[in-house]
Amino acid sequence: MTTLWRANVVQPVDLGPLGASDLTAGRFGQQWTKWTLQQIDADVYTDLVQINDGDITTDGAKVKLDLGGIKVNAYAGQFKAVTVGQPLVGPDVIAGIPKQALGQGLIPTTASDPISQGAGVRATFGNPNNWVIGADFQTFGLGVVNTNPENGTEYGGEAVYGVDFNGAIPFIGKTGLKLDLNWNESALSTNPDNVNNAGNGNRYASTDDEIGYNFGALALKGGYEYVGPDYTAPGAWGRVGSWTNPTNIEGGVVSAKYTFSPKLGLNADYEGYQAAYGSNKDGTALVSPLQQSDKLNHYQVGLGYGLSSNYNLDLGYEMSQYDLKDKNLTLIAAGKPTQSYFNIGLDHTFNQNATFRLLYQIGQYRDKGTGYQGGGDADGNIAVGQFSVKF
Repeated sequence: MTTLWRANVVQPVDLGPLGASDLTAGRFGQQWTKWTLQQIDADVYTDLVQINDGDITTDGAKVKLDLGGIKVNAYAGQFKAVTVGQPLVGPDVIAGIPKQALGQGLIPTTASDPISQGAGVRATFGNPNNWVIGADFQTFGLGVVNTNPENGTEYGGEAVYGVDFNGAIPFIGKTGLKLDLNWNESALSTNPDNVNNAGNGNRYASTDDEIGYNFGALALKGGYEYVGPDYTAPGAWGRVGSWTNPTNIEGGVVSAKYTFSPKLGLNADYEGYQAAYGSNKDGTALVSPLQQSDKLNHYQVGLGYGLSSNYNLDLGYEMSQYDLKDKNLTLIAAGKPTQSYFNIGLDHTFNQNATFRLLYQIGQYRDKGTGYQGGGDADGNIAVGQFSVKF
């Protein structure tokens, strides 16, 4: 079976007073920010260029405008052509019962409904080599009508919008400080233009505010991250163990990178999360692994070493430590389950067109009597080899 991933025509267009633009029509890939429009890497073990680059495959048209320093991108199209790359949104509920209560706590997702079509516009201002301010708005159709477990309203579409700032702090000289500020909000509704979070605080919002600085070979970055329990978008904002795009989280985040030499580098990050909200408005359990007063500590460390001009070795360790209080009296008992991974990767480059990758992963889950992942401890190993040839 052959899948056509890209087939489009790009045509320069003169819009007179609006200036020059590029119009693309056909099947193309696109992405904006990780919070609003970016493809999830569904296969983390292999290097598949079709989905690893973050582009969402779209059938339709898009246009790029340069309006005197303000760049505008707009698109409209369908996402159904390539199923494996179709974006998903919406609360994940089974008959109104959170998956946590069904013993599937460590494999949750807030993405359950495939998006059939969408349209949006994004504007940016600034110099990409220094700092950029961005703002975007998108509206999507799901092709189905579901019920939002938070407020009981039906939804068949979604709106996502936000603003972001990335880069050096303007107007205060060359300090070397870099800011990453992101604020986004989503709305599930039969009419995506109607924001359905009135009176619900920040349940449908997310923000990621971090500051970074380079000290020679050492790069540090840290700040605060918040994702409401009902925030959902066709993005790829993170992974905590087997939990993709975590929601109902807030807390401090920090990361560090140190380059010992061109062949040796170390990176590490830590997230200290707690439940952003304790329960739904009616007091029932949230659609989230984190309930009232629950906490989560997540650690990652990785070492990359160039053994030679043709061989690269990667070592990595990841740990998720949950602290569950069971204050909502779900089927999950109080306790501190853990999930960990140890990764060993080896890459060999034959030439610029041929490579071989080998990954071995050791996974471990310790339930600590909580029943969080269906009950009982679990151990597993996986080995993956991939030979790639470019023509």
